[in-house]
Parts: sequence; C-alpha cells; structure tokens
Amino acid sequence: MGRDQMREDLPPRQRKGNAPVTATSKEDVAITTLTKALLSMSFGKVDVNTDADTGIVDLANLLASSKGTFANLPSNFDHSAASSAPLSLASDTLEVLVASSGETPVYLLRNSGGRLCDDPWMIATGDASTVLLVFRKKWATVDIIARELVRRGTRFNTVRAVANRPETASPPVRTLGLRPSGYKPTREDYQEYVRRRNNLLQGSKGCAALKWGGIIARIARDVLPDQGIVLDGPVTGDCVICEYNKLFFVDDQLTETEKNFICGIYVSQTEDAPEGELLNGTRVDISWWPKDSMWQTLNCYLTLEWTELAETFYQKRKRDIEAELSMINASGWRLYLRKANTWTKKVEAGAEYYQRGYLDHCLAAAVSRL
Repeated sequence: MGRDQMREDLPPRQRKGNAPVTATSKEDVAITTLTKALLSMSFGKVDVNTDADTGIVDLANLLASSKGTFANLPSNFDHSAASSAPLSLASDTLEVLVASSGETPVYLLRNSGGRLCDDPWMIATGDASTVLLVFRKKWATVDIIARELVRRGTRFNTVRAVANRPETASPPVRTLGLRPSGYKPTREDYQEYVRRRNNLLQGSKGCAALKWGGIIARIARDVLPDQGIVLDGPVTGDCVICEYNKLFFVDDQLTETEKNFICGIYVSQTEDAPEGELLNGTRVDISWWPKDSMWQTLNCYLTLEWTELAETFYQKRKRDIEAELSMINASGWRLYLRKANTWTKKVEAGAEYYQRGYLDHCLAAAVSRL
C-alpha cells in the first residue's frame, strides 16, 4: 500500500492544543462515534435538553479536561455525588478486593464466600472503568464477567492464588523471519503467517490472547470460535499479575514473541545488501497487522471496548491484505492509525480518572463500615 493510498484512509487531523471540539465538523464524527461507545458503557444519558450529538461532544470535552473529582460531575453521571441514583457496588454474589502490582492498584473480582486460595480463578483488572461496568451491567458471577469482557474486547486477566512466586522465563524476542529491503510479500508468505498464528492461538496461548484486548484479542476472536475457553482459568500460571495478603495471583504469560507471531511481524533491513552477502543494514519491523506495543501506545481506539471504528479498521485491513498482500512498517502504521488519537486518549483517561476516584471512594467507605 502506497503512502498516498494510506492517506486517503485517514480522517481529518484533530485540532492542535486544548481547543474544545464542536459537533459540526467531519473530524467530530469520529469523536462522536467513539464517545457514544464510551457513553453506552459508562454513563446513563446525555443532557436531554441538548441535541444528542452535541451532548455527546460536550461529554467528550468534560472528560478530556479531567478537572476536579467525581464529586464535581453533573448529576446525570451515575458516579457523581449529585446523582439521584448513584451506582451501587453492593452485591450478594461478588466481592471486590484491591491488590497491588508495584505501585499500581489491581482490582480483583471474585465470587463471594470461601477462601481466596480455594477459588479456581477470579477476574483481575487494572481499570476502574471495567469494575464499574460490571456493576452497571449487574453481571453476577466471574463466569458471566469473563464472557462479556471477551465479547467486548476488554483487557483483563483470569487469575488464581498461589503461595509461591512462579519463575517467569524471559526468552529472546523473535519475529516470523527476516526479509530483504523492498521485499514484496507473496500469497505463500501470508498463508504461512496464518498457519503459524493459528497453531499458536489454537494451543495453550489462545486463552491469554482473548483476554489481552485490542488488536491481539480481535485476531484471536477470528481464529477461536469457542471463546468459552477463558472459563478454564490459567493453564500454566507462569506470570504474576498482582499480590494480595501474601498471595501471588497468576495468569498465563503472553510473550513478546507470541504477540509478534499473532500480529505477523517480520524484520526487514532498510538497505539492500551486496549480492552474496548477509543482510547487515539497519533493520525495521514490517507486519501484516500493527504491532501490539504500537496499538497500545497510540491508543487511537478505546481500550475498554472494541468499538465500531476499530471494527471498521479491522475489516478494511483484512480486505487490503487479501487484495494487495501488503505489509506496513512502523511509520506507515502511525499514519494508518492516526484516528482521533489525541481525543481518544483524553476522553478515556478522563473517564478512568473520575471512575477510579468513585470506585476507590466506595471501597474505602465499605471498609470503614466494617
């Protein structure tokens, strides 16, 4: 795919700086679509006295500002102090615990009752937004939560408690292979990628990929029709996700090499080697799909849900691969993925900021009542 063709796929650039958006320009269509998805997961409604799209864009501006605390939010937020029907975390079937992963809190959701070490597995997430989503939807068990989060493409872990920290291997990072500068992929290259990717996902790593979220999970959902495998919990349990009460909570590791295989990453040199000599120039990644680390860093689509915009990108890219057999380098992916990037980050970060404040407040209040 040439640069001009890639540019045709890009939406208009977002405004620079902190200027608020409006509901009148083409670029706001992407913002409106993204925020509708966020709205459906996180908040009850927009202001009924405004046009729907205007209200949604107003919501985007409010979240992007991240000013004050959840207590300052308007009353139509269910996690606002002014809400007439605030979101309740009371449940007869679920318990929420706050574990740690370094300095970062991790929330554990488990079926109520019994000892932690007797649970076959429980849900772990670092996102307060995910926890509040569970209570908004009134998902009553960890099985239901796992199924629904996989369906939405949300990142989470299924963890079990162990007394001793497992040894985690750090194997060297590999790709699908080395290609010369200017290499044109063949149908056989693509078929070999699909074969190796599917073998990996249909093995013990499929469950970990489904829970990874983002582009990794979307590819895995294409390969694995039975997504109920997440209900089996960890297989190897070789990766510590968090710690709580002197216990280690483990899940299956998804290595960088495995993520490279899923996304179809190769290494290419930037200059042709003289005939008969080994490739020895500067090397760059080229791939069928964007590298997971780039997908996470650019944050151009919501991480809490696989949105309509993300699915549009995915289906178009599948068609392009079939038609053109094109691989794209890192610079090309940055151009390709520059969709509502700045505002998506701001909106989702703002939503998480307010919801984390509300969740931590509710959990602290529950502890003080004990």
